[in-house]
Amino acid sequence: MTPTSAVTGGASGPGWPSSSGARRWSMDVVVLDLDAAGAANEAKPVAVTHGVWALGLAAPTRARVVAAAATVEERFGGVDLV
Repeated sequence: MTPTSAVTGGASGPGWPSSSGARRWSMDVVVLDLDAAGAANEAKPVAVTHGVWALGLAAPTRARVVAAAATVEERFGGVDLV
């Protein structure tokens, strides 16, 4: 199974540069941001340019963070790098 990196603040925040390393290591990348549309838009070029799967998820409330974690667990089997 491919290692997975969860990048918080990935749409426009400080997390976006962190995903560069994950992409270089051929990790699956999960982009998390308060702006769901922005996260989804930033996730697309990750998948296209680097050939890894990416998912944009909104995470502004505890319930959404829990839902995001469940989605990531289901899709990737967990997270290896945050």
